[in-house]
Amino acid sequence: MEGEDPSPMNDRTRRRPTRSRAPHRALGGPLFAALAAATVLLASGCGEDDAAPGATDATHGPSAVDVSASERWVQLTDGYEPDHGALAETDPDQRIALREIAGETWIEIRYRDEDWTPLGLPGVFVARRFAPVLSSSSRARARQAVVADETPLVYRGLSRVIEGGEPIEAASYGLYEDRLFVVLPDGVERPHDVVHLVALPRGAPDGAGWRIDVGHVAGEGFLVLPGQPVERPLGEGTARRLSFTAFAKPPFGDATEPLVFRVLQDGRELWRHELARSAITGTGAIVHGAVDLADTTRDGELELRVDGPFAITGFLAPIVGPQLDPDAATTALDGRPNLVVFLADTFRADNLASLRRFHDSDDALDLPRLEALARRSTSFQRAWSTSSWTLPAHASLFTSLLPEQHAATTAFSSLSDEALTLAEVLRAAGYRTVAVTDGAYVTSSFGLDQGFELFVQGGSTRDDWLAAPRDVLATSDGRPTFLFVQTYATHNPFEPSDEARVLAGLEIGGPGEGDVSGPAAEAVQRARDGAGGDPRDDPAVDTLRRLYRAQVIDFDRALGEWLDAFDTRGWSATSHIFFTSDHGESFGANEWLYHIGPIYETLARIPLLWSGPGVDGGSRDDTTSLVDLAPTLAALAGVAVPRAWIGRDLGATDPTADPRLAWMSWRPANQHGARANERYDGRLAATDGRIKVHFEENGAIARAFDLVADPDEDHPLAVGAKDWPTDVARRASDDVRRAIEALLPGGSVVRPDTDMLERLRELGYLGDEENGNGR
Repeated sequence: MEGEDPSPMNDRTRRRPTRSRAPHRALGGPLFAALAAATVLLASGCGEDDAAPGATDATHGPSAVDVSASERWVQLTDGYEPDHGALAETDPDQRIALREIAGETWIEIRYRDEDWTPLGLPGVFVARRFAPVLSSSSRARARQAVVADETPLVYRGLSRVIEGGEPIEAASYGLYEDRLFVVLPDGVERPHDVVHLVALPRGAPDGAGWRIDVGHVAGEGFLVLPGQPVERPLGEGTARRLSFTAFAKPPFGDATEPLVFRVLQDGRELWRHELARSAITGTGAIVHGAVDLADTTRDGELELRVDGPFAITGFLAPIVGPQLDPDAATTALDGRPNLVVFLADTFRADNLASLRRFHDSDDALDLPRLEALARRSTSFQRAWSTSSWTLPAHASLFTSLLPEQHAATTAFSSLSDEALTLAEVLRAAGYRTVAVTDGAYVTSSFGLDQGFELFVQGGSTRDDWLAAPRDVLATSDGRPTFLFVQTYATHNPFEPSDEARVLAGLEIGGPGEGDVSGPAAEAVQRARDGAGGDPRDDPAVDTLRRLYRAQVIDFDRALGEWLDAFDTRGWSATSHIFFTSDHGESFGANEWLYHIGPIYETLARIPLLWSGPGVDGGSRDDTTSLVDLAPTLAALAGVAVPRAWIGRDLGATDPTADPRLAWMSWRPANQHGARANERYDGRLAATDGRIKVHFEENGAIARAFDLVADPDEDHPLAVGAKDWPTDVARRASDDVRRAIEALLPGGSVVRPDTDMLERLRELGYLGDEENGNGR
């Protein structure tokens, strides 16, 4: 959308077969013909790039799980379908209206002569864009068109306009941040009747319910636009409670009035929340709500409505369940435990005191809140990720498959809709499924929302990284909850507080990441060229490492506040919580900087803590992988572990049994399967916890290490020497083909907009990993 071709891409809300829809109101006249022509351009793909491959109709549900949710909970999305006839009538004096065009609902924004300003380039005019960003990083992003004097304009990349060098042969338009541009050939007058069309993200059927994705949040729910209430039938009953999450995107245009969300039962208002314009950030806002319903002896009706200026608003995860005891609200009524996975992105294993065995581990690092959690947890001393960066590792956690098996391995690949995810299994087993993430790769764009009723993606700030995850702790509906929390609080950019800088041995006001990342990369390159010493000992690398540790110290405090809320609200007594990471971070080790790189220990080794009722403190030394989390949580929920998953249930595993192999792999994030720098050709490795074997792409063993004697993997073992690990090498060689076998089709290619690209670059994911600077 922002700054690139907004033609249709793979809309995740369309991955299920669509239902039949009500007849649409017909429009007539030349304007309709122009608008219809614009939608044809959109459907065929316009602009600089071809549309991404179409989404498949393959459906995949957790059919292997023979457990269903209790009938005590009623999903208001079941059987829902939008009423396409209930649209606001177009007022000639109104700037914004809704239109039904070619079977879809579109937002129509009219621009006036006074809205336009010459940009200073020949034939280029700019106006403030009155439509907010509906989806900054989603495959369900808004499709758009611009019609000027009843003529559809073609999309034009703004870089071509600004840089020049190409003749303007046809009237076109462009989008950048909060501006709309019109670009005209020589001799063409500026149009006076300009209409900007944005497809309304109504959503689509998802099983028996309805699913929507509006960018900052996705899940089971429906749009409830201002002035257009949604009514849902409500049967007779007593002692019931409605739970939901209301959401809003910024209002269109210059509106400053608040949005008022309301819940009514048979015409009587039960709940009201006024959301001020200042409370709605650039991406949007959410409000968790719950209200007890009136007892009735007859069928009735619930009305969900929003009043105020035009905006994209609605309700997610609306469910009617039993009323709860306020003193035991987090206790599931069926007695099953809540399941929580807290993943700190880029959190090195040796941040934990018990795992400080690397050359550059810091014995002085003090993380009191995390160490307190570790003392009451089982700590897995030999735990590995499946990759060295975010997307493939998260996909492995959710699917219990290795990266090459699930195929979400490159910068703009996604997890296939055919994947059977942990959230889908638990959702089918009657769990409430909620995720709160910091976005970027952990979003619906990349297929990671599958199975979650509520998926909040992005919006955290450095002032309070864990505000949104804390808010979720105040919600419950009587079902057991699966809560997934992901944060970039320990990921670069490294911008720690002054207090944390001092604790990490840095001066207040001293060099920041931008000052030392370049010299640090140069130190790594010198070592790679054989012209320098160990880059781990370089002053710039040391400063970068200390900035990271300072940020980890800040994270520990934020985690402590979240754990306090976790305890205060009663979750500790009823929940199993797993703390882990998706990968580590390298500061010169193995001649690498940051992550997205070769799967050496500083990148692949992760912490794994398990705390919960009946779980003893202490440690385990058996080999563990991220693929083991899904089977372990499914077993805790009392659900049969799907045969498609390759991991094991850690609760049913004998820690003293013969060690199995943990596999891990990497593929350069900014290449779609292209060969990397040959120096780092070894992209697959396996370990039994003591010996680690690296493979080349052809399946041949590249090198092996004794992790007990050489935890940094500095000294490869000599092939054929008496200490060569013959048994482990043979086991790994026998299994290598299985580890790289694709078990799922590749997901849809994600076509990023400018907002997504900016976010990924901020996190370093589109950096130069081929040169040892993969962030």
